[in-house]
Amino acid sequence: CSLDTNITYTINFGNSICDLNEGNVLENFTYVFSTGKVLDSININGSAKHSYSYESIGGAMIGLYKSFDFSRPYYYTYTNAEGDFSIENIKDGEYVIFGFSDNNQNLNYDHGEAVTIPEKLNPLEGNKNLKFFYEEGGSKKISVSNTSRNSLLFENKLSSDSILILNSSGFWNHDNGSSEFWFNTSPELIEYLINGVTDSIQLYNKLAPKISLNVANNIEDIIKDKSVLIKSNNPIKECNSNSFYWSSGGQAIEPKIIDYFTIEVPIEDKNLKEEKLIIYPGGISFETDLKNDSTSFLLDFDPVNYGTLNIKCINFKNNMILEIYDDTDIIKKHKLNQELIIKYINPGNYKLRVFEDLNNDYHWNPGVVEKRESGEFVYIYSDVLKIKPNWELDVHLDLEK
Repeated sequence: CSLDTNITYTINFGNSICDLNEGNVLENFTYVFSTGKVLDSININGSAKHSYSYESIGGAMIGLYKSFDFSRPYYYTYTNAEGDFSIENIKDGEYVIFGFSDNNQNLNYDHGEAVTIPEKLNPLEGNKNLKFFYEEGGSKKISVSNTSRNSLLFENKLSSDSILILNSSGFWNHDNGSSEFWFNTSPELIEYLINGVTDSIQLYNKLAPKISLNVANNIEDIIKDKSVLIKSNNPIKECNSNSFYWSSGGQAIEPKIIDYFTIEVPIEDKNLKEEKLIIYPGGISFETDLKNDSTSFLLDFDPVNYGTLNIKCINFKNNMILEIYDDTDIIKKHKLNQELIIKYINPGNYKLRVFEDLNNDYHWNPGVVEKRESGEFVYIYSDVLKIKPNWELDVHLDLEK
């Protein structure tokens, strides 16, 4: 194509040039020339991080566009492994900045890629901290699998998806990121309606489901609610109170089934230290005609084995949620107050974040690109929380945006 007049052009070679003998890569090499008498000199630098975790986004495309039409960037570059980027030799003018991970390298945003909210650059020059997120919903196909001879697993988020089984009755086990349907009939396939579209899946798995039982609430909630919640991965039919007991031989146990997948075991003794809850074989019967093997849960109620976090904050709002987390999971989650005491934290190193729960669903919600709506505000505490046993840690938070 013909070149515009009085424009600086930059050819980005990326990592495509290397020497013939050793194969050493000339990283991010650019060749710059102008069709006018001078080189344009405006520069933009910045970083790309995930809105919710603040983790760096490497390899993302950062584009400058003449308008909110994103079919073709006027300038673009990629973030390095640390999430940093730089665009140089920009001609003065009005631009929209837009970033996405571009996993298929087609220079266009596709649903499922990490993305930013497009925004006009004002001022043009300077440092830009871009916040990435993954959009919810959309038209992406939801994965469904036949996990056992009695169940289907739908990988979905309940706040945005609605699933209706059309040709079988059964039991739903809902979680934050998935929904499992246990059917009590034996059709050759299951028909379902999801996001307004009818689909079906052939039932191919003939394996019996394995029974898994876990304590669903942490020590802090167990003590506060005076009950242990036992979560099953199989729908429960009944449980025998004579099969539940404490190893210390103390209080009697009267378990209660509160839904198809949860058993509540009440606790009345206020002086518990370390206790083992034991369930005899066959103490729980399931809708799948299975029964449990011998199962036990070791519960440590002694406060000297845990740390305590004392939190004071300013500039907070009533609809803010605090999360303590590590590299794999959220350890504690609380509605935030001006002063908050969190007990029974296992010793270890953790991170802390606060998000503004605008729709009161107790979960962080990302942005919407088409509406140019940012996600819910997130604050990440800069220091690592070093929790020690029988120790209190004081944290002060300033949540001003």
